[in-house]
Amino acid sequence: MGNYYFDSTGGCELCDAMEGWYDEEPARPHPHCDCTIGDPPPGDEAVNFDWSYKVGLSERDAVDPNAGYVNPVTVTVECYSGRTIIDTIDVEFGSHEGPDGIEIFAYIDDKIYEEASDLAEELGHDCPPAPEPQGHDVDDDFAFA
Repeated sequence: MGNYYFDSTGGCELCDAMEGWYDEEPARPHPHCDCTIGDPPPGDEAVNFDWSYKVGLSERDAVDPNAGYVNPVTVTVECYSGRTIIDTIDVEFGSHEGPDGIEIFAYIDDKIYEEASDLAEELGHDCPPAPEPQGHDVDDDFAFA
């Protein structure tokens, strides 16, 4: 997570697209921008994105195939604002890492999920805050179902 949070006032699409964390103070996107740059707004802890991941094919070292392997994992974060962020990580496994037997598959799945979840959380910090509820009753929204 960066040091500066660009908090859009919701006045224009340009500012809305810039909302999120930055390592360096971002430049204002237009001369009349009155958005806040600094700490995030209060209540920013709410989840403001959904995420998913896809595991690629395992890759082994061609010279020493018993040295372990890497699973490339693509993480997709979909912000409620409509912004999509995609990044890839390599989840590494040592040659004798994890339990023996069939339990190794659950171990691999768990490790991949944990690392994908960590990356999604990191990427999600660049999403704008979730919108305030509009006062609708969830039960009313799904009454037709």
